[in-house]
Amino acid sequence: MKQLPKIDSHFHFFDYSLHDSSVAEGGKAESGLLGDFSPLLVDYVVDDYLADLTGHNVVKMVHEEADWDPDDPIGETRWLQGIADVHGFPHGIVGKADLASPELESVLERQCEFANFRGIRQCANWDDDPGYRLTARPHLMGEAAWRRGYPLLAKYGLTFDHNVNYHQLSEVAALMREVPDVRSVICHLGFPIRRTPEALEVWRRGIAEAAACPNALMKLSGITMTDHDWTTASIRPFFLEAIEAFTPARCMFGSNFPVDKLYGSFDRLFGAYYEIVAEFSDDEKRAMFHDTAATVYRL
Repeated sequence: MKQLPKIDSHFHFFDYSLHDSSVAEGGKAESGLLGDFSPLLVDYVVDDYLADLTGHNVVKMVHEEADWDPDDPIGETRWLQGIADVHGFPHGIVGKADLASPELESVLERQCEFANFRGIRQCANWDDDPGYRLTARPHLMGEAAWRRGYPLLAKYGLTFDHNVNYHQLSEVAALMREVPDVRSVICHLGFPIRRTPEALEVWRRGIAEAAACPNALMKLSGITMTDHDWTTASIRPFFLEAIEAFTPARCMFGSNFPVDKLYGSFDRLFGAYYEIVAEFSDDEKRAMFHDTAATVYRL
């Protein structure tokens, strides 16, 4: 399976001469989600990424927006397109925009001027515990202005990558039903950040509700952010339940590097992926490792 052509549907570059370096100046950095993420506070660019994925036949890559100045949403895309023009990748760019902004349509038009631009991500993760929040706005997806902006993505043929916690999946599903023309990608298995029986039941219900929407897709990624002591056995049920709900044709694997590198190498992570889906058919494996991402991100 190592030599099966693959698309990494979710990774990030960091260059702290361009990205916000203020968090790096404080030394150790921690969050409830990531634990100690101080090792991430160094540049992670083309050579670092290529070294990590050596031997896994990753043929195309999708870069996901990451910690760029929100007041300059075009800047990250311009930077990444410059990298792609030199190195040939990232083949797809998922960038920034505030869907509630009155300038949204102008931002989308400008983003779409870049050849590799494919979609938008705006993190909406909210939780009672501040350590599991990735937004300062508790009901982002419910804001009237944001909901007016969301349908514009269909006009420009753009995907939307949903970063939400497990208890927000039902809200995402309602949005997908309301706006079926937007191709919606759920990142990181819906962030199952808690593992109590009650929390897992909420996650399962949310996964089922989202999977019932034909415009919904699932990224099989990011699990180490919610299971720092992970083993193949500990993460297997989440992958298998998500794949069963969405089917392989609507699932895609991603590395989430360098974030997932905090708790394991590329070899270890993808080795676990290979083991988890070993019993699937060749066509199903090709879908999850390559074809779904190729279709969704027009690669």
